[in-house]
Amino acid sequence: MSSYFEEMNFQPLPDGQGPNQQLELARFLLDQGLVDEVDWEEAFPNGKPPPASTEFINSLPVVDFPGPNKEFVDVHCPICILLYEEDEKICVLPQCKHNFHAKCLTIWLKLTSTCPMCRIFLPTDCEAWENAKKMKNEQEYLKKELEQLHHRMYN
Repeated sequence: MSSYFEEMNFQPLPDGQGPNQQLELARFLLDQGLVDEVDWEEAFPNGKPPPASTEFINSLPVVDFPGPNKEFVDVHCPICILLYEEDEKICVLPQCKHNFHAKCLTIWLKLTSTCPMCRIFLPTDCEAWENAKKMKNEQEYLKKELEQLHHRMYN
């Protein structure tokens, strides 16, 4: 049976050589998630997501409100809190299935790229924001994979 160090491809330092302090600090910051927070704040100082992409807004399905039924349990718009009227234009977000007045949702999405109800992130035209979201998702995936690997090794 191989040792932990062999499995992790561990190479001992040559005699007289110490660990790289900067590398150790970088690994610590990455492990603690502090680098992610700093990068996110530097890239987006106001902390708000940018507006949703124009293409996304224009592609949203708009339907006439048929009245309360199994598909439309909510009878009021969560943005303006007014009741839906029959045959009024309603938008349904495909990612989370929340529905809103078409006008209310369009105004909302021109300000921010999150669902007003669950805050799920929606597509934007901001390349930096999309890259940051992608990187954050990849880091969360890698963190889960590492936790599973650790669990399998020690349990």
